[in-house]
Amino acid sequence: MGTHVVRGLLMSSRESGWELIEKTLLAAQRQEGLRQAILETIDIAHPTAYRRMLRLVQEHDLARFSAVARAVNVWFGFAWDSASVKVINGIIEAVLTMLDDEAARRKALADSDAESAFFALWAAAFEDAPASIPLAERLLKRNAEEMRFVAITHLGHLGLDEAQAVHWIASDNNLRVAL
Repeated sequence: MGTHVVRGLLMSSRESGWELIEKTLLAAQRQEGLRQAILETIDIAHPTAYRRMLRLVQEHDLARFSAVARAVNVWFGFAWDSASVKVINGIIEAVLTMLDDEAARRKALADSDAESAFFALWAAAFEDAPASIPLAERLLKRNAEEMRFVAITHLGHLGLDEAQAVHWIASDNNLRVAL
């Protein structure tokens, strides 16, 4: 059982493969290495498999395991040393909401909460990465430095040439945003 098996089953469009990985994750018990191998692969999974795995983590309170904290840290580009179960569960809930509800995404991008805007941009990119670029561009024009920071961070995470062009032409007087 190598990561190539997990990757193949999660990237496929076959629900039976996803179910096998779900059962394996739940059965991992004290096998943190197996749990980590699965969780580090789900960010490249089929979009529906990814949602299912997030729901599985949520429903079975798997955020209590360090592999989940590490995976969430990697999936969203955080630089955490550690995080509480409550924080991780909150992030998973926010991401699932943004993935499932486009109206919630639009609201988050219009409001002033930078964390919600970050997850809204991430969810938009999950569906269509290039389509998230204009959304980030709109945030770059906002007065709130937190929103500009979120936009610049998102564009940098995309790794697309079109996003880099916008990213590099964005200038900001606030050094935290410019950095």
